[in-house]
Amino acid sequence: MGGSQSTNPFQCGFRIYHLIKDGPLDKIGCKSLSDFIIPPTDIIKKKINFIDYLKINAGKEINLTIFSLLKRQSKIISIKCNEKNSKDGMIGASVNFENFTNAHKNVLHVLKVKDYSFASVELKLKEKEDYIIAVKPKEHEIISLNQEGSDPLTVLGNIVQANKGNECEFFIFNVKNGARSVVTKIGTDSDFVVGIEGAYGALHEFPFEESEDDNNNDNNNVSSNNDINENKKEEIIDKNNENNLLNNNINNSNNINNNINNNNKKEENVNDLFKLDEKKQDESNNIFD
Repeated sequence: MGGSQSTNPFQCGFRIYHLIKDGPLDKIGCKSLSDFIIPPTDIIKKKINFIDYLKINAGKEINLTIFSLLKRQSKIISIKCNEKNSKDGMIGASVNFENFTNAHKNVLHVLKVKDYSFASVELKLKEKEDYIIAVKPKEHEIISLNQEGSDPLTVLGNIVQANKGNECEFFIFNVKNGARSVVTKIGTDSDFVVGIEGAYGALHEFPFEESEDDNNNDNNNVSSNNDINENKKEEIIDKNNENNLLNNNINNSNNINNNINNNNKKEENVNDLFKLDEKKQDESNNIFD
């Protein structure tokens, strides 16, 4: 299941790495690398092992909270656990215990790939599309780049150095195609390099995908604003011509003042955005291998 990488258990969950087809989690639409299972609060407080919790509920229906890193939101799902002797495990997935509150930051974004390198030939990494999430050396637990007290580049570098000549499974998330894993052997040459230019930080976080609810709310807000504007137009038409002329003059004056104020606000907003971008850029670290 993997070891904890956070001192606060309430910020941790089980990140899904492999999903077994038609297993309990696969059936309800969970996604590899982007979804976390958040343990029930009761079992954290009582310090009950999550595997023991699942075994107690073998063959039963349970509710679990799933946090989506893609959507940055959680939902409650209901699944029926497999029986204890199932070859697919209790929930049909391999997982690793990690901090889900920092997971969007602790990834390595692939910016450039060197031709004929390990990254190009073996990992088949895609520039600007791929994110390296974790590595699993053969016969070892998953080592996630999502760790406290160490940046993703350092973690990846340590893994590569410690496993030269060994077979490893690399977990990669692609913006267009989602999760995949590649099993390959790391080279043994003294001058071996992965062959990527990568980055991490505020400008290179795990992809964000707007939920349908957010889009629907935006559309509803647009419709409401249109209805309000239409009602205002009808009220103006109902007024007599004399009042209309007077109101038009007032409105014209107000519009001029509003335009001036809006232009000033836009200039302030643009300046603020540039300041934000500068701050974010400072937090980003470019890596040249």
